[in-house]
Amino acid sequence: MLAIEPGEKNQFELEGSKTYYSPDISFSVDKMWLEVEPDFASKTIRGRQQLKITTRQDLDKLELDSAGLTMESIYHSSADFVMDENRFLIKNEKLDFDTEGEKLIIQLNKVYKEGSKFHLLINYNGKPERGFNFVKSYNGTSKQAWTQGEPEESKYWFPCLDHPQLKYPREISVIVPEEFIVISNGELNIADQADVQGKKKIKYVWEELNPNPTYSTCIVVGQFTETSRRENYEGRVPLRYYVPKDRAKDADRSFKDTEKMMRFFEGYFSTSYPFEKYSQIVINDFPYGGMENTTCTTLYTDILHDEIAHIDYNSNDVVSHELAHQWFGDFITCRDWQHIWLNEGFATYCEALYIEHIYNTTPHEFQYYVLEMINGYLDEATNLYKRPIVTKLYRDLDDLFDAHSYNKGGTVLHMLRHHVGEDDFKSSLKLYLDTFGNRTAESDDLRQIFEQVSGKSLQQFFDQWVFRKGHPELNIDISVLDTNKLKIKVVQIQEEDAFVFPLEIKIVASPVQENNGKRTYKRTCIKGSVLKEVNRSTEELCKT
Repeated sequence: MLAIEPGEKNQFELEGSKTYYSPDISFSVDKMWLEVEPDFASKTIRGRQQLKITTRQDLDKLELDSAGLTMESIYHSSADFVMDENRFLIKNEKLDFDTEGEKLIIQLNKVYKEGSKFHLLINYNGKPERGFNFVKSYNGTSKQAWTQGEPEESKYWFPCLDHPQLKYPREISVIVPEEFIVISNGELNIADQADVQGKKKIKYVWEELNPNPTYSTCIVVGQFTETSRRENYEGRVPLRYYVPKDRAKDADRSFKDTEKMMRFFEGYFSTSYPFEKYSQIVINDFPYGGMENTTCTTLYTDILHDEIAHIDYNSNDVVSHELAHQWFGDFITCRDWQHIWLNEGFATYCEALYIEHIYNTTPHEFQYYVLEMINGYLDEATNLYKRPIVTKLYRDLDDLFDAHSYNKGGTVLHMLRHHVGEDDFKSSLKLYLDTFGNRTAESDDLRQIFEQVSGKSLQQFFDQWVFRKGHPELNIDISVLDTNKLKIKVVQIQEEDAFVFPLEIKIVASPVQENNGKRTYKRTCIKGSVLKEVNRSTEELCKT
């Protein structure tokens, strides 16, 4: 929970906050090849990265994000990529480079016109402070290493443009001692024995052909048990579950509904699972519930539980949340961090949608889940701060990963669903996925899709619930004028300006008698519902 200093209650923009804008993107990465060799003893890595670049404007230098890494050499080639380093270097040109803060500045030695293509080879090493984490063995468990890129920690273990706006396919190679396995994004192409300085090691090569943001690049190294029994969803999507060897018996309880979730989401979104495989890996010392690396979700150990705990607890919320991210977050990625609710709000609401699906005969379970989601936001808004869901003004990027992005974002989607209706909501989700799949999107893109499908003007809706802070706080007073009239007074009492929204009012009079256990009522006011534009002060008389 964010610590609030005295005098700062209800203030999100703390001292040191500033306005952040998306960076210029002067080039695109057509593909990245990355080879990493971790050293568990020294907690260091050696890396070799190859980038296929296309310029978006005239360039004589290229800037990448890099934090704490030591560059050994950088080469350029205009030839097609060749995996063999020696052959690649025959056609190379060694480039000068410099570092300024967390920027790697590569001098290209000439001006490359817009649309030019070339390759870079970057050799580096480092002892990552963040992003690439080494976990020591304890309590009988083995050593592990795993990455965590979101929001901007990939630059600590490979040079990159550490921003969601740039998406690209990648091939990841990892060289490890033979007792370890490696899981990464995409599909496993090669797992070959290799002699490295006289030591037997294995080189794993994983490839993801779909373009994905930098932060979702994932490597997990360790000794795991694969518990899925080689399960394939509908014969086309391998589902793989990796857990520490001592927790194999607990894995099925956590992951057994993954196939059902995938089937439900495919049906609800009318969009197939967008990637070639889906893995879930339980890792030690992971500080979050889960991380939706593309095709390769990492999860904390608390997601596993024994038979006794399973009576009262399951992991469907976390599992469904991270699976939904494969569509909303990985397939479609927010264009800038200010729009992170397009990732997290969607995944949070998808938890509720799955609850609604599995408890379709008991709708109160879904309603209670949505209520808990709303209460999570209200707790933060009441006790800490209020902010617009979309804001460029903040102190630390991590501050955006809060109950406003998750809980309020999910709640706004619930409101939008009811505002446009179920059919238009689902049709809008499909068009959104069709339009922006493998691309990035921002909040107005979502609005325009829903407007196109529903025919409704949604600018006021998004202005109120997405781009401004706060929520309605209502003071409702009901009084009986006489036997035939009620007076209902609804006043918005929040500090912010009034919200305009439809308010459903249902009134039922108190029972006057019971006959054989059945209650009869003197009168019922309002059959169905009344929709009223609620402003700061509104009085409505209901005649019985």
